[in-house]
Amino acid sequence: MARLVPFPKRADTGDLEWKAHVVFTNLDSLVGFPEKTGHLRNFEPVHSNWASERESAAKFVGAEEDESKNPTVLLIGAGQSGLAVAARLKALEVPALVVDKNERIGGSWRRR
Repeated sequence: MARLVPFPKRADTGDLEWKAHVVFTNLDSLVGFPEKTGHLRNFEPVHSNWASERESAAKFVGAEEDESKNPTVLLIGAGQSGLAVAARLKALEVPALVVDKNERIGGSWRRR
């Protein structure tokens, strides 16, 4: 669902152009990525280098060889909602790519 808002194109002509002000989305179901509870949960401790794992994940290392490592979800906007959805998808092991118009995470909060 999108909310369209009219903006003046030019002040002297009175022409309007429509812009998407807010876009709402809703996910009804996610097939093939079960919740990691009970027997699906990994109970083994993870003793690895967090920084190198994060860097590899950010660059989608291994995606050329393994198609499942390519992002299957594109999240537009690294604001509060986008980051919350990205964290939830990561918990479900769904590869996602988050893009934002600002250089840094939370840039929209810094510029408000």
